[in-house]
Amino acid sequence: MKADSAEPFTNAQEVLDAVYRVYRDLNKVKTARQEFKQPIQGNDTFLIFYAKFSRLAAILNYDKAVLLDELESKVSYVIQN
Repeated sequence: MKADSAEPFTNAQEVLDAVYRVYRDLNKVKTARQEFKQPIQGNDTFLIFYAKFSRLAAILNYDKAVLLDELESKVSYVIQN
């Protein structure tokens, strides 16, 4: 940034903090709930699918029994058999 800029960032952390303030999700749980309704494995590998599933599950803090049922219903038919 130019030295005469109104508010130049002095380091990378300041840039990241500004980006976070602008793009953070203020409704993280609601967003996770919406995403959780949709994830099915599709063409993703199980590891990719499970990483997405786990990220959403951690935000939602669902009961273990619910998560197991959800996991079973969303995983590929090939893996289920």
